[in-house]
Amino acid sequence: MAAATEAVRSYYSVTDKLLSDPQASVDDAASVASGEELDLLRRQVQEQRVKGLHQTGSVVLSDLTATGADLQDPPTVTLDACVDVSALDVVDSTGASALAPDRSTTSIVHLTVVAAGDGRWTVQQTSAQGEPCAG
Repeated sequence: MAAATEAVRSYYSVTDKLLSDPQASVDDAASVASGEELDLLRRQVQEQRVKGLHQTGSVVLSDLTATGADLQDPPTVTLDACVDVSALDVVDSTGASALAPDRSTTSIVHLTVVAAGDGRWTVQQTSAQGEPCAG
């Protein structure tokens, strides 16, 4: 479970880097994401860059909890996390925010993490539940 938890932390760290640094290689996404999630992450990064937008600030994770595991091949772990984006913004070249001012800043996200076969774990799917974190 520790490897799956670390994979989620790495996923958000790399995602923050890709969305905040237009020079970061989109190929870095493959180190933390796979399958459907890799495709979505690459598309999100490319669309944001085409629009001339970049992220400031970082995602803060809390309450990262394993909710299930399937040790069949490939091993898969599901986790829930509270994702806090209150310190994050997406801005254009003038610094104007592209985000809605009334956006929700916390959300429970369900994540599926899979063993990549080479000792790495990658995030294969994320699903924001649209519900704010408790507290």
